[in-house]
Amino acid sequence: MSSNKFQAPWPADEASFLSRTYFIWTWPLFGLAHKKTLTSEDISNCSKADDCERWSNKLRRKWEREVKNKKKPSLFWAVLQTFGPGYLLLMSTLGILTRIILPISQTLLLGYILDFLSGRMEETSLALLSIIGFCLCDASISSIMNTVIFLNQRTAQRIRVSVQKMMMDKLLVTTTSALHTSYGGQLINLVSNDVSRFDQVSFVAWL
Repeated sequence: MSSNKFQAPWPADEASFLSRTYFIWTWPLFGLAHKKTLTSEDISNCSKADDCERWSNKLRRKWEREVKNKKKPSLFWAVLQTFGPGYLLLMSTLGILTRIILPISQTLLLGYILDFLSGRMEETSLALLSIIGFCLCDASISSIMNTVIFLNQRTAQRIRVSVQKMMMDKLLVTTTSALHTSYGGQLINLVSNDVSRFDQVSFVAWL
């Protein structure tokens, strides 16, 4: 996911919180694409946080530990140990916000609004604040959901590229005779097709 071909830094690394939340950092690229056909010079490099070498090396170390310490090493546990802790913590935090805290806040605020409309509450300022708070909660949920989708896809891409790099490294050291057997074909099939399932699995933690 890292390439020296694209020298411009990834805009989101230097973008503000608001820009990252609402993807405002992508607007200049869309505006440039509207004016002309994009070339490689217009494309920025990937984020340093998505560097392929970094994640693949980390995954390889976890995998080598699995092979060394277990009779039946598991790629699942190697991937989980590599990407799981930070990802699960972040998804849990966002899940608590969107599934518990914000919906409960909306329910309480809606109660104040209904009390004002039914005449049981006469404080106009409190009713107005409740309406504003209700709308802000709804907007926050929508914004967080967009961020969750983006982070899910980003993590899935990290896993895909890291696993693919491990398999490609394995292919490069595989003997020519082995490539003519089913072993080489299986590896090529994994690289081209099966790793795409990581995109689907990335949503499990959120669910």
